[in-house]
Amino acid sequence: MTSDLRSGAWRVALGPDVVVQVIGGDALILNLKDETMFSLNTTGARIVELIRSEMTIDAVVDALCVEYGAERPEVARDVN
Repeated sequence: MTSDLRSGAWRVALGPDVVVQVIGGDALILNLKDETMFSLNTTGARIVELIRSEMTIDAVVDALCVEYGAERPEVARDVN
C-alpha cells in the first residue's frame, strides 16, 4: 500500500540540521547542512510552528481553518 501526503494522516518534521528563528511573527529557516535560508510570512511561520508541535497535516489544516476563518479546501491546498 502506498501513502499520499494529501491524505493528511502524515506528520512532517524539520531535519536535525534546520534552525528556525521567529522574528516579529515572521520566520527565518536555515538549513545548516547546505546553508540555504528561507523567509516565511506570519502564516508560513504558524505552519512551521504547528509542524514542530508534531501535528498531523490534517490537524495543521484544521487549526489554520479555525485561526484564520478560512475554508478547508483552500487551506489544505496551501499547506500541501
